[in-house]
Amino acid sequence: MSARDSRPRFDKNGRPLTAAEAAELLGMSARNVRRLRAEPRSAVIEREAARRERAAALRAEGKSYREIADEMGVSTGTVGHLLHEHRKQSEAPRKCSSSPLQTVYGDDALAAQVLELLPTRGVHALGIASVTRSGSRIATVGAPLAATFEIGSINKGITGMLYLDAIEREEVLPTTTLGELFELQGFGAAGITLEELSQHRSGLPAQPMGMTDIARIIIRTIQARNPFDGRTLVHLVEDLRRVPIGAKEPAYSNLGFAALGHALAAAAGMDYAELLRERIARPLELGRFYIPAEGQAALDEQAVQGKDKNGRPQQAWTDLQYAPAGGIRTDVKSMAKVARALLTGLAPGAAALNPVAAFSTDGADRVGAGWMTSRIEGQTITWHNGRTGGFSSWIGFDREQDHALFLVGATTLALDEIGETLLLSS
Repeated sequence: MSARDSRPRFDKNGRPLTAAEAAELLGMSARNVRRLRAEPRSAVIEREAARRERAAALRAEGKSYREIADEMGVSTGTVGHLLHEHRKQSEAPRKCSSSPLQTVYGDDALAAQVLELLPTRGVHALGIASVTRSGSRIATVGAPLAATFEIGSINKGITGMLYLDAIEREEVLPTTTLGELFELQGFGAAGITLEELSQHRSGLPAQPMGMTDIARIIIRTIQARNPFDGRTLVHLVEDLRRVPIGAKEPAYSNLGFAALGHALAAAAGMDYAELLRERIARPLELGRFYIPAEGQAALDEQAVQGKDKNGRPQQAWTDLQYAPAGGIRTDVKSMAKVARALLTGLAPGAAALNPVAAFSTDGADRVGAGWMTSRIEGQTITWHNGRTGGFSSWIGFDREQDHALFLVGATTLALDEIGETLLLSS
């Protein structure tokens, strides 16, 4: 609450308000209203200014609305109000003059809605799509509308769609095993079914974590390189042969979805990049929605430079091994088309959104073919997030309200909370 509004004395007709009437208007006690009226106005202004500055300082540290609210002992709504008032009082641009996030393309109002919740530092380009059955709103900030971003593990949801599409085409069955599609005879991974892979309950680890794997990941991460750069389908099969197979319980697996996508491609007689192009991009008329199968040289001319939260440029993730788990590069217009096709049920394999198995012990999270469905604040959303070395992403569907929201940024800061807040508040 601003100092201007904290001590109302008159109604709209100029009649003096009692303390009780002002309290009801403000949602506070009459005692506090009387205290505020007795307090010198300069003290009220000073206190409110201090609260605005503190909220802004905490936000500048990259803290979320919830973290700021907890630290200040106020509601998230009050945090939003304080930050809004801080920007208004300062009469300064939200971003510093050197920030690329000053330039908005597309829907200004949509961009402003997201920027209101975004940390003031750490995001170097942003893409947004808000989608309903009847239409889409898109915006980018710090990059043109045609700019392409890595969407990371949202790719797993797309691979889930390809899985159900392959079943509809009778190319595979849920019970088809990896041993039927790869040279895995005599290895534990041979008996893993495609259904198990699609639901993250194959027993495969997130990725191989032997000593050489760990060393490669650490060294390349320090070098701002893709930890899996140069790895191919050959490496995938080698990894499937050497990793231990665990219990058939829910456990998120990048390796599992890499195996699923390449298995589907093998069943269709294609590679994964071709499968994605022919089964998803072409039918939905997606202009930029692809796997850069030839490595860095295959990036399009509008490819956004990935960066971590500190602004350090990161190598693009173009490896083939994990392409089905996180290799797609696309623009916001194409993602809006995908989201709308899923909302309407017209996308290939759209039933991948439907939850079919438990993913958490408390029942709050369920899984479809790659897609997660969760109960959050009494509402049900279907979603997936993603992260690569230089990008973070999130997409969510409120299927009851026929609304979807997609966020992607050149950053390693998570966008999940912002996406959830905007989707649930709509």
